[in-house]
Amino acid sequence: MAQFIFQNDRDLSHALHGGPWFVNGWIVALEQWKPTPGLDFLNIIPFWIRIRGIPIDLVKKQAVQTIVEPLGRVETVELHAKQSSSLEYVRARV
Repeated sequence: MAQFIFQNDRDLSHALHGGPWFVNGWIVALEQWKPTPGLDFLNIIPFWIRIRGIPIDLVKKQAVQTIVEPLGRVETVELHAKQSSSLEYVRARV
């Protein structure tokens, strides 16, 4: 375990929700400290999955969910990842 101190809430939120992170070939999963962690503490690691090559007329939330559901419970679907003006990929967090 390690402790990280952030300068502001925006950076903290990005670190907690943007990962998991990969550092020198190791996965780094972050979870905000709680005095009494839940039963699933660090047992579930959500991942962002990028999906490329979906025909533009099929880029819908339901289509992306159908593609990634076999990998786990779908938390979030972003059809325009990072507010991109092009549709290079979509992504889902499972």
